[in-house]
Amino acid sequence: MHNYQEVYSHFSQKVPEYYNFGFDVIDRLAAEERNRLAMIWVNQEGREKTFTFRQMMNLSNSAANMLLKYGIKKGDRVIVMLTRIPEWWIFSLACIKLGAVFCPCPTMLTKKDLKYRINAANIRMVITDNENTKKVEEISPECPSLRSRLVVDADIPGWISYREEQEYPAPVSRRLVTMTGMERTKATDPLVIYFTSGTTGEPKMVVHNHSLPLGH
Repeated sequence: MHNYQEVYSHFSQKVPEYYNFGFDVIDRLAAEERNRLAMIWVNQEGREKTFTFRQMMNLSNSAANMLLKYGIKKGDRVIVMLTRIPEWWIFSLACIKLGAVFCPCPTMLTKKDLKYRINAANIRMVITDNENTKKVEEISPECPSLRSRLVVDADIPGWISYREEQEYPAPVSRRLVTMTGMERTKATDPLVIYFTSGTTGEPKMVVHNHSLPLGH
């Protein structure tokens, strides 16, 4: 690039009226190249898992059906508080497909931090792991918008168990890849909520819409 201003002044990004990264990218690639590698995941011990686009489509559709079953719909806000395990991508994609607004949160959040985010963003569901369920349980009575809690790696009373739900028949089985109760997402619909670091005052919400992935 020799002249940034010239490139900048002539650049334009065509954004369609309706756009959904989950359907228009992940599922499209799954249809065209079902065995193409989508993700390589490696844990701290070096154990590796690979996922094709077809697998990511099926897993995210299954998770989206599960969220629909428990009342999550387009526009609802969902916290995804997980380490970088495969379920982080599976449930983030599920939210994208539904048009639910996902809010990624680090697992290091304190109870105070988590309560603030749930109440500030009117969160309806928290998705987390066994290690973080206790802090969610302790603040739940102070979070009136919170309706559901889902744990990805355990079976705990009062929690939706991802592990248990995967064993159920349709509409939440991996084999089901069509969903009912869906609404198409426009590129201008909200996609994700980030919270700023809060160096002055409380963290502030930053909302990005569904056109965000087009820029990456």
